Amino acid sequence: MFIYSSIMINGANIYLALNDTVTNLNTILNHCEMSFVFLYFQLDTDNDQKIDVAELDKAFEITGYKLPAYRIRDLIAEVDSGKVKDGKLDFTEFMHVSIQ
Repeated sequence: MFIYSSIMINGANIYLALNDTVTNLNTILNHCEMSFVFLYFQLDTDNDQKIDVAELDKAFEITGYKLPAYRIRDLIAEVDSGKVKDGKLDFTEFMHVSIQ
């Protein structure tokens, strides 16, 4: 028996046939996304709904990485896709940095 599930990735519905003995992929994806949401708001210490260089630097330090500020600015610039290139990460941009 198969269970059919639908997930949304980059605006496209993708239909998956999942064997009922496999954990529901939707549940896993939702859990991962909620973890990123939680992390995002933990890092956004000034509550402006953006992650800036200092906040991202703090995140790297917590995980044991020390990057120079210019490298963090470069990393942000690579994914800063908003209409205004503000040098900060919104949630979608933060997700792109997080999965790199």
